[in-house]
Amino acid sequence: MEIPQSATTQPDTNAPLPSSIEGAGPSTVPIVVESSSSDEPMAQATEQDTTALQAQHEEIRFKMEQDSPDNSLFSFAVALSDDEEFASRQVALSSIPDDVRAKLTNIRSLLQGDIGRLVEDASPIRQLFSDVSGRVPEEAEEALAPAAFIESMRIPVFRALRHMADRAKLAKTREDENAFKRQAQEAHRRIHVLEDSRPAIISEIDRLKRRRAELAKEMEQVTKAISAEENKLQELPSAIADLTRERQRFAHEALRLHRIASEVPGSAEEDQRVLDSADQIRRRAITVIDTLLGNL
Repeated sequence: MEIPQSATTQPDTNAPLPSSIEGAGPSTVPIVVESSSSDEPMAQATEQDTTALQAQHEEIRFKMEQDSPDNSLFSFAVALSDDEEFASRQVALSSIPDDVRAKLTNIRSLLQGDIGRLVEDASPIRQLFSDVSGRVPEEAEEALAPAAFIESMRIPVFRALRHMADRAKLAKTREDENAFKRQAQEAHRRIHVLEDSRPAIISEIDRLKRRRAELAKEMEQVTKAISAEENKLQELPSAIADLTRERQRFAHEALRLHRIASEVPGSAEEDQRVLDSADQIRRRAITVIDTLLGNL
């Protein structure tokens, strides 16, 4: 089964040894021994070491049960002060041989590996634990024992990793779902905007059609006017030629009349005075006659 790398927790490489080595209380993690094919690498150890290791494991579990809160009513009576605890820890650490320290370092390095691989095969850790068993403080051994048999948590760890991967996938699915929902809502909003714009578009189309009809009529009039002007332009040379001939004829007639006309003696004013005098004589005579005849 493939375990997502992102679902595992990588321990800090600078972290100290397990807290139980530094004086913490016994671990309360239940220990279940499970035989599987992953235990086959223990064939490197002797059968006696394996039997002794399992017996020690059972003893540790029994002690853990005895140290449960129900059986530790008087544990407070033996609690050490901070200074005493620090001093005892220093003594315990200084008493660990160098070869044991090296094996503990190797165990620590193995424990920093991928949790999915640890729960599948912890035989290297068990081998090292078997080598240091009885050579480290009891509280440290209590913390190391569950790690040596961490394969017992293979099923729940795989289940937890699978759940974490499924949750990550579900979160991504939910994120994609929400994104598509937002896009659908935006499309729905735009649909309403377009539907609401229908009356305005229809009104604009009607206005443009009316304007097109007006422009068509105006275009027809303009076309006719252009045609008329073009006709005028075509007729212009002949009209100019006709007028030119007529002008010449009128000029010739005027010149002819000018030549045959003679000057009249006197002036128009003098002639008018003569006519006015004659008219006065005529009207005076008519007035006298009317008086005599009794016409007045």
